[in-house]
Amino acid sequence: MFLLHTAYVIGGFESAREGLTTLLQEKELDVDLLMIVAALGAAFLGLWRQEYYLIVDGAILILIFSVSGALEGYATD
Repeated sequence: MFLLHTAYVIGGFESAREGLTTLLQEKELDVDLLMIVAALGAAFLGLWRQEYYLIVDGAILILIFSVSGALEGYATD
């Protein structure tokens, strides 16, 4: 469980920061914020229903989104 929580924090920090910044400054929903909400929703449902594979699904979602963002940055550079 510690590893999953760490994956959420490390992988989702930048997306959450960008999504919240866009929401607060531009008053628009961003795909980054929606992805974080979906991953946190999966984690909440997994803990509530005690179906821990949902927590893993949220962590995988964050991992895929983080890797795609890194590859996008690499490709544009």
